[in-house]
Amino acid sequence: MTIKEIHDYIVFILNKETTGYISHDDIDAAIDRGQMSKFMELYSNPKQHQPGRPIPPIVYGQTQKISDDLRFFKHRKQFTTNNNGILDLGNFTNSGGGSNPEYLHLLGLYVVGTLNSTPNNTYTITDGTIAFATGTANRTYSKPVKVVSEDQLADRLVSQVASPSTLSPIGILGDGGKKIQLFPESQHSGFIMYLTRPTKPRFSHVVDGRKIVHNPSTTSSASFTASNALTLPNGTAVSAGASYSLVPSIELNWPEDCINDIINKALVSLGVHIEDLNVYQYSEVKNQTGL
Repeated sequence: MTIKEIHDYIVFILNKETTGYISHDDIDAAIDRGQMSKFMELYSNPKQHQPGRPIPPIVYGQTQKISDDLRFFKHRKQFTTNNNGILDLGNFTNSGGGSNPEYLHLLGLYVVGTLNSTPNNTYTITDGTIAFATGTANRTYSKPVKVVSEDQLADRLVSQVASPSTLSPIGILGDGGKKIQLFPESQHSGFIMYLTRPTKPRFSHVVDGRKIVHNPSTTSSASFTASNALTLPNGTAVSAGASYSLVPSIELNWPEDCINDIINKALVSLGVHIEDLNVYQYSEVKNQTGL
């Protein structure tokens, strides 16, 4: 569904002519809250944890369907830490094209490297005779990084058995969640896999008299001529007959079969906002049935 189709459907359900006015900006905000609720539901909702059951009924990686639903928000980026082992998450770009990544959840982290001059013994058979030769070769490795909690860090650093090393590093989130500190505190290279925030939707439009003018493009701005004096979303006043430009729209970046669930979650917020019990009850039933 396009962002316009989503808005049209929500307006149809709300029947705003009788229940009250809802702006398209309010609908965008409700849709964004709905998709974030869906995101948390699929990744892991802490409120669904139970005593003695650390895994909730729905959690990332539990089924292929859940992994597929979140596939648009997965990122795999190559990294090289500084000389002190600090991985700056600000070096990555999020799905919304921002200058700083809206990093939400770590999926995996591993380092890669080369072991120089490792043993590489060879055996050859000639005329039934086995010949053995010793040698060395350079071998590449990939080793997972265990991200530990604060209370585990000190024990691991002084451990005689499980202390961090180049081939078995550990990490910890720090600096307001903007950096990952790897131990040993030396330069590491590897790959990080993580989930980023879903892009906020935008129904690019302006009200021209009694008409909604919408830019359906998601890649470029569109030029229009004002039929009436109007004010653009950025506050710019446009006189009747003058030209103006609307920024591109932003679509929901979810699989098609997740859109209905996001709409139903958005309708909960909108039903409360306009104090419409029928809309609230309708969306609650849809959320419970998953239809």
